[in-house]
Amino acid sequence: MFLVLISLMNCSLALNIKTGDMAYELKHYKKAAELYEEEYEKAVNVDQQYYLANRAAKSYEAINDLSKALDWFAIAYQINDTNDGLLNLGKLAMANDSIKAAKAIFKKLHRLTSDQNYLNQVGYLDNLNYDKTNYDIRVSPYSSTDSDFSPVKFESNYVLFSSDREGGSDMINTYNGRINSSLYLVNSRTSNPFLFDYPINSEYADAVACFNNTYDQIYFTRCVEMDERDSHCRIYQSKRVLGQWREPQPILFFTEEVNVGHPAYLDADSVLIFSANPDGNHQLYFSRQVGSTWSLPELMPSDISGPYNEKFPTIDEDTLYFSSDRFPGYGKLDIYKTYVNSEGYWEKPVLLDPPYNSGADDFGLLKVQSEPIGRVLSKTLVSSNRAGGKGLDDIWDIDELLVEESIDTIATDTRDYTVYLSVSTRDEQTKEALPANIAMTKEGSVFLTNTSDTKGRYIKEMDVSGSIEIQVTKQGYFTQVVALSLPDAEKLDRDTTINRTVYLNQIEVGKEIVLDDIYYDFDKWDIRDDAKPSLNQLGRLLKENPTIVIELGSHTDCRGDDDYNLQLSEKRAASATSYLTDIGISSSRLLSKGYGESSPTENCSCDDCEEEEHQTNRRTSFKVITL
Repeated sequence: MFLVLISLMNCSLALNIKTGDMAYELKHYKKAAELYEEEYEKAVNVDQQYYLANRAAKSYEAINDLSKALDWFAIAYQINDTNDGLLNLGKLAMANDSIKAAKAIFKKLHRLTSDQNYLNQVGYLDNLNYDKTNYDIRVSPYSSTDSDFSPVKFESNYVLFSSDREGGSDMINTYNGRINSSLYLVNSRTSNPFLFDYPINSEYADAVACFNNTYDQIYFTRCVEMDERDSHCRIYQSKRVLGQWREPQPILFFTEEVNVGHPAYLDADSVLIFSANPDGNHQLYFSRQVGSTWSLPELMPSDISGPYNEKFPTIDEDTLYFSSDRFPGYGKLDIYKTYVNSEGYWEKPVLLDPPYNSGADDFGLLKVQSEPIGRVLSKTLVSSNRAGGKGLDDIWDIDELLVEESIDTIATDTRDYTVYLSVSTRDEQTKEALPANIAMTKEGSVFLTNTSDTKGRYIKEMDVSGSIEIQVTKQGYFTQVVALSLPDAEKLDRDTTINRTVYLNQIEVGKEIVLDDIYYDFDKWDIRDDAKPSLNQLGRLLKENPTIVIELGSHTDCRGDDDYNLQLSEKRAASATSYLTDIGISSSRLLSKGYGESSPTENCSCDDCEEEEHQTNRRTSFKVITL
């Protein structure tokens, strides 16, 4: 466990503790580590020495002293060389940034057990040797020598984060001997943090917060003493009225002995995602806000909340990030991401690449900038106790950079500013990155062709201005053409990046695609003026995809005679097909078919259908017949 759980999940009063086991059971891990070391020096029995060394290692691991934890796991392994002990050494070697030693340990584990996971772990560790020139990585200027973690956005230029630095609570946390954490606010332009508003901060451990989109509701974790021996954590909520926060109130998702924390609020669906440990491990749950109350908590899908520790969910638009100690991975806690697909299900989580993950604990991710600005493709904040920081946990600034291509320059070129064009290619349904072919034309001539990378991104310094077209193609997808205008670099007063996201629709042979706003006058089949824009758009799609053949279909509602409806729909389909040939689409690529009332999309009996359902059934659509 790392320091944030020290501050949040297990706060307790100082008691008269005499043995390491007593301190360990009370979760006074700093005291436990000290007592186990003393008991180890006095122990003469080998089994007792092994037990005490293991407990000392786990106690140091709990208070985030990973170097001493590694030392004591090594002592325990020297006494009893079990596979579990070797695994502990491997994990702590990663956490201490001893990657070469960790790889040797996991190769040995694979030889001993033939477990493919250990060999996969070696492959993950190879990825830690990423090209650092692609990133600018630094500790945030407001990190301290204490523990700073879990940044979240607040209003326009502010970041809220958690810290156990001096100046907050005066209460000592016997878990680690440090003061309780508090919530701090910092203006990203000045980097001078100050305590967040009263009464959100208290003498207890307050940390890991989130807001709604309007920043007038806050959800955060607070650990309050329940009895003389221990205390537990809950999520508290408060509302800001006329600039003042009301007294926070706990949300009672579970009984008081269950630790609950790390809220992330999905504003669009009024859903709170959080971590709780009713069954031992910390897993992710969600609850829906219904008025002023919350639904009973439900466990997230098994891919997200499995037999591991899942913590620190954060949300960026439609993407959920969370941390897990699942294995294999890059180290202790690793950051994963997932999203809800077009069918309403969470996709299988994907492990983020370095440097967002490291061999240590990585959690509490905040996307600060997602679209390219100049050479900076994205800006991200990550909490981590990786090597090279200022304190126990630090907030790291990670900028992904544009890798400059080698460009021959003309000595007489005196232009001071640059225009960059950033094209992002994505799947329309999943919104996931989609590598695709890109061609750019100006006045009908192609001047650039390339391919977007595995993240669906292509960025290029532009040496043209004015109107251009971007054609994006991908096998199995409809081609898209986007027109835009590039500014004249010589007229700029700064570097400028033009961002365009192009969404591609997958071609599914035989799938009906409804054309919007295709209406006909009663008992007529002539193409009205208000239907032409939709048919013109279909015409452009066919010109951009010159190999596909489509069937254009027309449907009526169920009212009227069956034969009459069938004939009317056939005439309407033929009329739409004729319009497409008039604007330059070959008739060999067009089939027309009238369906009458035979294929309704609304599941209602004719007499019971609402007028809106009849309108939905009266549609013109197309389907791809051949590619």
